[in-house]
Amino acid sequence: MVGVTVADTSYLVDLMRGDEGALRHLRAYQAEGWPMRTTIISLFELHRGLAMVDWPPRQMEKIRQVLDGMSILPLDAESAAIGGQMSGALTRQGQTIDPEDCLIAGIALRNGLGVVTRNGKHFERVTGLRVQSY
Repeated sequence: MVGVTVADTSYLVDLMRGDEGALRHLRAYQAEGWPMRTTIISLFELHRGLAMVDWPPRQMEKIRQVLDGMSILPLDAESAAIGGQMSGALTRQGQTIDPEDCLIAGIALRNGLGVVTRNGKHFERVTGLRVQSY
């Protein structure tokens, strides 16, 4: 299990939905005493998703519960530069990934962290990024 990790949006959504694989991962992670973090980008994506569908207020409470106790890492200039360079390099190679994922990966790399995600194949294209799938 990768030490300190950034929770990708897909992981957070799976936790909200009660996905057994994501919950099992979280329990194992917590048992090791590792702090879970996410990014401001994932927070944006969660709220964007809520605005696109007719979710009842209890879904907002699920977001709060999932994020409770998690640090939310900001997008700073260095993280944005890392993400932008990565996005450009991947595009040049014909292996594009979503800009939001490049920013999440940039934040993780800037902070020396790995990423836990359902979209392992997406993030595995990022050189130097430790990726956990569940």
